[in-house]
Amino acid sequence: MKRPPTETVRLAPVQDRKLRMKHRGIEFDVEEVSPSQWRWKIHESEMLGSALVSEPEYSHRASAIINCVNKINCTLGAANDR
Repeated sequence: MKRPPTETVRLAPVQDRKLRMKHRGIEFDVEEVSPSQWRWKIHESEMLGSALVSEPEYSHRASAIINCVNKINCTLGAANDR
């Protein structure tokens, strides 16, 4: 069903959207530590072991997500090469 063009969709503020996401079966999330300072956290899993947390070095949420996905891919790739 299409929304009427005058209707707006309200999103929760970014800090309220700290949701766990999944990539290749690994749960992770991102958080804004201070304005324009984002970091990612990969939660503990059987595949990767203990949790991993980045430094708050990303200026955008999307950058933190992309870098976290890359970290998961690299880590799983290295584990598969053993």
